[in-house]
Amino acid sequence: MEIYYPESIRAVSPHLSYFIGDEIGQPAQFNANFPVLIQQVIDFYRTIHAMHGRALEVLGENREHGRQFCLYLRSFAAGGARFPVESHEAGSTQRMGWTGLDEHIRKFVSEVLEDTMPVVSCLNTLDIRTLSLARKQPTPPAVVRLLSHNWIRTISALIDRAQCVVMLFSAADGKNSEGLQVERIAVANLGQAQRTISIFASEDNETQDEASDRIHRIFSWPAWIEPEEASQAREFAQLLRALASDGYRRTALLPATEDPPCFVVDKNYEASRFESGELSEADYALLVPPDLEPNSALFQEFYPVLLQGWTRIESDLESRRLDIEDIANGMYAALRCFVLAATLEAYEPMARTLATIAKAHYVITRTTEIAVICAGGARDFARLAGDDELATYFGAMEADFRTRSHDHK
Repeated sequence: MEIYYPESIRAVSPHLSYFIGDEIGQPAQFNANFPVLIQQVIDFYRTIHAMHGRALEVLGENREHGRQFCLYLRSFAAGGARFPVESHEAGSTQRMGWTGLDEHIRKFVSEVLEDTMPVVSCLNTLDIRTLSLARKQPTPPAVVRLLSHNWIRTISALIDRAQCVVMLFSAADGKNSEGLQVERIAVANLGQAQRTISIFASEDNETQDEASDRIHRIFSWPAWIEPEEASQAREFAQLLRALASDGYRRTALLPATEDPPCFVVDKNYEASRFESGELSEADYALLVPPDLEPNSALFQEFYPVLLQGWTRIESDLESRRLDIEDIANGMYAALRCFVLAATLEAYEPMARTLATIAKAHYVITRTTEIAVICAGGARDFARLAGDDELATYFGAMEADFRTRSHDHK
């Protein structure tokens, strides 16, 4: 089964691909690898929504109570890079390399302003480190999820409302980076140039790796760096604190706009198609771009069959008829549908298929680790789907599996 994985979920596409591969069909491999991988997939979607939600809280506080914030900007290249790899067996694929520069500077700026004001940034899908750390933090960083059709107007609104701005330029950006050019023009047009600090991660004669290493050492002070570099970091921190606490109160110039909704999967539509009225942002969740049409067709074929088949299996279980092979087939069918739903960002089916996997695996193995993880994921995805009743139901299922886990010990 060939599935297209959107660029915006490349961080977990190897996991999803593994879920429909041959290896996971072996029970030992399933039990050893699936718990970690499915938890990472669940956390990926959940964390992006949590960070976006925190950003909207900050922006709401700015709009309603005048609380100021700092805006951190950079291009995706500061977070990592994609390297094409040709494979004769699987076609053209990609691997990703993480540089750490983006996460490091964003964290430094946030720590410098920790007692002064929040820092808002935009999601970098190549910055795997921030996603990994955010899932463990009680309060996630304020990171807005932007999409191809709304990023320019949202960036402009953020620049317009920010009390101060930090812009990171790195060797990998290139002189003609579209994103940086748009942001620099917006900073100038909105009169924010005097409130903006630019960081240049490299000199012309440095390679990208050398620049990343140097900037990392500078902003890791005071540990293991030269005094001159520590001085640079201190000067930057002092300047940033001065801008953030000089009493300046930004008054927005642009008309108020609605905060963008959060969608993990960027469907790569052009803004003009929404501005012309051809497409509606209200229906974004239902839009299926050409790249995802094959996935959608497969999902429409497999998902109704899964629901019908699992209803029959549950009826058999109530009658105490236990067909392990039939249940296992149902579990793998649910996993296949979960992968398709994940590429389409269809949260209700993602929730229902995970709940099916939880029930099936528990019936087959009488162990609860995977059941607890999947039921918890089902609860979270139902919540993201806006179905609180279903989320409560799956939450009770998770609690029940946890209770059984304790009973078995």
